[in-house]
Amino acid sequence: MIFGRRGSMKLSRYVYTEQEFHQQEETPVYHREIGPVVFKQGDEVATVKYEPCHSNAEYSDYRQGQGRVWTKWLLSEDGNKAEGISESGINMFADFYMEPGASIGQHQHSDKEEIYYLLEGTLKISVEDAEGGCTERTLMPGDMHFIRLGQSHAALAGSEGARVVSVCVKG
Repeated sequence: MIFGRRGSMKLSRYVYTEQEFHQQEETPVYHREIGPVVFKQGDEVATVKYEPCHSNAEYSDYRQGQGRVWTKWLLSEDGNKAEGISESGINMFADFYMEPGASIGQHQHSDKEEIYYLLEGTLKISVEDAEGGCTERTLMPGDMHFIRLGQSHAALAGSEGARVVSVCVKG
């Protein structure tokens, strides 16, 4: 269990580093067989520790990525982690916890859109559009952020950390 000042996220019993999860094809997203009717138990999905998440050396502030982000991969149709569940373009569905002061480095979405829904904490978002404009906002619990094709974004957790549900859809 990971505890922030206001909330918590229960880790699954399968915790991997970024390299173990993304670079080893045999590391599964889910540790049980999936049938035609899909249900997943939270304890059986992969939890990945990113340290940092989406590292980006082009920036010297929080947009470079820093700290720890714990991600429960609830569904994946991405690359070698494709589960063959979704037929509608859903690429990823995740529940993640960013430790206090952790950030997700600036990264571009060239082939998918993404939605963040903030459950706990605060989250500062930086969005760069295709024309080079930059917008920053701070999300509060219950707020959402949508990233369009061609945009890039970064996120910084506040002093209490941040818990987010994220969905990516192929563009």
